[in-house]
Amino acid sequence: MKNEQIIASWNKIEPGDSANARMLSAIMEQTANLPKNRRNPRLKWGALAACFLVIVCVIVISHPQITPGAPTPNPNGMIGREDEPDVYPVHPILKPGDEGYINPPVEPIDPETMSATALLTHLGLNAEVIENPTNITVSETPHVSRKDAVEILKNAELLADCTVEKISRIRILEPDSENVWFITMMTLSRNGTIRGRIEEEQFRVVNAAVTNEPVEFLSTPGLENCREQMRAAFILRKVGESDVWSIDETEIAVKVLGEYFAVNCMGYDGECIQYGDYSIPVAELD
Repeated sequence: MKNEQIIASWNKIEPGDSANARMLSAIMEQTANLPKNRRNPRLKWGALAACFLVIVCVIVISHPQITPGAPTPNPNGMIGREDEPDVYPVHPILKPGDEGYINPPVEPIDPETMSATALLTHLGLNAEVIENPTNITVSETPHVSRKDAVEILKNAELLADCTVEKISRIRILEPDSENVWFITMMTLSRNGTIRGRIEEEQFRVVNAAVTNEPVEFLSTPGLENCREQMRAAFILRKVGESDVWSIDETEIAVKVLGEYFAVNCMGYDGECIQYGDYSIPVAELD
C-alpha cells in the first residue's frame, strides 16, 4: 500500500511518456514560430579588409624600394638613390664685388697687446725685428741755422716731454722689388706738453724710412739714438684717417701701428731742448 502511494506521488511529479511527448511537441511548435537569427555581412568584409591591410604592411616593410627612386637606407647608415637625379641644384661661388657676396668677419686686432712683429705679420707682411742694430744709417737732413731751429720748434704741431717705455725696430723686405722698409715703433709716456695739446698719458708713435741700399737699419733724423727709459722732447704729428703706407702691395693704415708720427726726437733736460748742435731754452719758444 505504501509503495503504491509512493509511485503515484512520483508520477504526479515526473510526467509520463505521453506528457513528455506533448511537451516536446509544444516546444518545437514555439521554436518554429521564432524569427531566424541572420548574420551581419559587414563583419565578413571588415575581416577581409583587415587581413589585406596586414599583408600590404608586411610587403612594404620587407621591400622598402617598392617605390622607384625613393631614398633607401644602406648598411653604412647613408641614404641614397638608385638613380642619379637629372638636375643638380646650382650653387654659384661668389667673389668679392659680386652681388650677394658677404665679406668674411675680420679677426679683431689689439695693437696694445700684440708685439710689433705679430701685428705686421697679421697684416700679411714678412716682418723681422732688428734687435739692437749696431749700424743705424740716418736719412740726410739739411743743416739749419739756430734761428731756423727755433722756428721749427715754434711751428711744431705737437711738442711733448716724454719717456720712451718701449721701442721696436722692424725691417720688411719687398720680394718683388729691391726696396726695404725700416719701421720704428715706440710707446711713450707723457711727462708734460711743451707746445700744442695731447690728452693721452701714454700713446704709440711710429715712423718709417725706405731705401734700396744694403744697410742694417735706416732711421729718420733724431730717432737713431732713442732707447728705452730715455727722456726726450718729441715733435709729433697726429696720424690721420687717410695716412696709408703701401708695403709690398699691401695697403697699411698707419693708425693701426700708432696714434702719432714721431717727426723728431731731441734731448731734453726739463729746461732746454737739444736741437742738433743748438741748446734752445723752452722759454725762448714763447
